[in-house]
Amino acid sequence: MGKIDTGENKLCFACGKKNEWGLKLSFKNLNGKAVTEFTPDFHYQGYKETVHGGIISTILDESMVYAALFKGKEVVTAKLSVRFKNPMFLKGKYRIEAEVINIKRNIVNTRARIFDRDRNIIAEGEGVFWTVKDIDK
Repeated sequence: MGKIDTGENKLCFACGKKNEWGLKLSFKNLNGKAVTEFTPDFHYQGYKETVHGGIISTILDESMVYAALFKGKEVVTAKLSVRFKNPMFLKGKYRIEAEVINIKRNIVNTRARIFDRDRNIIAEGEGVFWTVKDIDK
């Protein structure tokens, strides 16, 4: 499966293509993982020349949502935990990978990581999501 069409959600801060200040993330399903790349700019700055932790958390959250979507589950976040391991600088390109750990009834457990170009982990997250509806894959 390739990309998921977010339909009317074009203004989503994380994946919406029409949100002027949004992240405009675009995910692919690669070997069962939701994968994207992100190159931050100054709009997402927190401390000097680094990306704000809230932006990093948003990226992890959205990537886990897409991992669930690729498994046929439309979900909303119930719980999100993030561990920051290295700073994300405004320069450079980052790779994000997320996967579903398990699905039990209407609960989807996931995990995600953000890597720099040398595969150092910038941040990692785990999420618990409620299924809103099952979708056709």
